[in-house]
Amino acid sequence: MNQNFVLIIILTFLLPRILFGQETCGRIAYINYQEVMVDASSGQKGEGLRYYVNKDPIAKSYLDEYQSKNSFKWQTAAIGTVGSLMLVTGIFKVSSSDRSGMDRIKDQKFWLIGGSGLIAFNILLTRALESSNEDLLQKSVEEYNKRNLPRIYLTPFISDTGNGVMTGLSKEF
Repeated sequence: MNQNFVLIIILTFLLPRILFGQETCGRIAYINYQEVMVDASSGQKGEGLRYYVNKDPIAKSYLDEYQSKNSFKWQTAAIGTVGSLMLVTGIFKVSSSDRSGMDRIKDQKFWLIGGSGLIAFNILLTRALESSNEDLLQKSVEEYNKRNLPRIYLTPFISDTGNGVMTGLSKEF
């Protein structure tokens, strides 16, 4: 039981910190050799670029879509809550006297594995949605840079090489 408890603690508290630790907090863009904060706060992602992006209607539409998709999703919150409740139920499962020892263990494993699986699914789903949404911010900056000056350079510079491998380098000619 001690090993299960430690595993559950790791899954529920440490894994999300590892996966989401350095997400968007403190992102910087360079405009005219000056640093500009991209995210005003966690609820206003991309708002630091609005002053510049408002000059271009296409870029502004991408930024608006990016911000609207970054809003709170009750579905992912519900999935995470159900998964957490399943884990807690598995940890504190009260054994009934009319069931044999193996049935109680199977029942407890069902709740623990089911809750862990639901939380893992929720983390992967949320991460995939956030990743696809970040493309909208990148498109907004690209559209702005096509027709306007000064240019916006987002950090970290990430480019897709086409085969799913991401690099941290960018070069313009």
